[in-house]
Amino acid sequence: MTHGLLETRATLGPAHPERVRRGASTTERREWARVSAQLPIRATEGELEAFAASDPSGFLELLVSGRLEPADLTFAAEIAGTIEPTIEVVPFLLRLLEDEHAVVREGAVYGLLPHLERSRQAREALRRHQSSGYEPSPGVRAATTDALQQVRAE
Repeated sequence: MTHGLLETRATLGPAHPERVRRGASTTERREWARVSAQLPIRATEGELEAFAASDPSGFLELLVSGRLEPADLTFAAEIAGTIEPTIEVVPFLLRLLEDEHAVVREGAVYGLLPHLERSRQAREALRRHQSSGYEPSPGVRAATTDALQQVRAE
């Protein structure tokens, strides 16, 4: 589990978390720790914001861990836009910009927005995503166009 803010979604036979809390064997605790580190997690937007504020590096690792569902990952990508410094955040968001789910790619666009003035690499990636030959989602293309226009307007 990540700093107690995020909960796993599954329960597993002998390594069930209730048994772990009630004095399970060392073997069961180890098994639960091993398995739970691979389970998908669900989090509220508030929990994600709190985690990003308390442990930015851990939060960025969570972004690319594969443990967040696409809907949660979208919020997480947007929240990542509030983390500094740009040089540390942008590589994580660029990975999400290549995600298979359009909703995640769109979240990455919004997460990149606060960093666009300071990151040529992010601006170039968004320019690629403006093209229908590169980006299949009209929503993501529209978000990239809007983001790049906002940077030009400032």
